[in-house]
Amino acid sequence: MSENQFDAPDNVDVIDDPLEKFFSDKEYFSDNNQFVGVVLVDSINLPEELLSIQTTKHTIHIYSAIPLYKEELEFKLEHGVTKLLEKFDAIEVDEIVDINRANICA
Repeated sequence: MSENQFDAPDNVDVIDDPLEKFFSDKEYFSDNNQFVGVVLVDSINLPEELLSIQTTKHTIHIYSAIPLYKEELEFKLEHGVTKLLEKFDAIEVDEIVDINRANICA
């Protein structure tokens, strides 16, 4: 077993600090914004009874992907998702993507 607790296939790069590599590439999701990552959270707009759907074999959980700026992602990694979501609540960020929303950690 390798130091990373798994042996990666030859076609996969394993790096010690994926954020360092990601941020050094300075790639954004699109040319019209500076989002670099996402956080998955329970849906903000759906009623609680729709957050999971039970099938005969599985439970399907419904999540929202909220895009993050670099500073927000760093904040989440340092302080946790709960603190990040508290900051989002202050400016009423929800799951409807606004490519012009304020960076809460800038």
